[in-house]
Amino acid sequence: SWTVRSHKLSENSLQAICSNSSLLAVGGFEERINTIFWSNSDQEKGVVLEEHKGTITTLKLHKNTHLVSTAEDSQICLWKLKPHSLLHTFKYKEYAGNCTDIAIHPSGKMLLSIHKLGYLM
Repeated sequence: SWTVRSHKLSENSLQAICSNSSLLAVGGFEERINTIFWSNSDQEKGVVLEEHKGTITTLKLHKNTHLVSTAEDSQICLWKLKPHSLLHTFKYKEYAGNCTDIAIHPSGKMLLSIHKLGYLM
């Protein structure tokens, strides 16, 4: 059976979402990432991740340990989920246009990004 939950996570439009069995992450025009962690006991814990200076455009999880985010600020951020911390910020050239999607290699050692103006980085 399905369980449907409703959460007001933003006052503005949401642009990106990702989830797995223990985490939901959403981001959008508010330039922050809202996360909800849940466990078997249905106790939910929310954490807000803030670093971007533009609309969040993409969110991807790597295993249950890391989150990668992109935004219209020409940055890709790598987050550690437990404890919650920003590990690294990658600044890409603005001539590439906004990042529209990312792919993480299963090993976690390589990240590819595609950009609005046709660049693969």
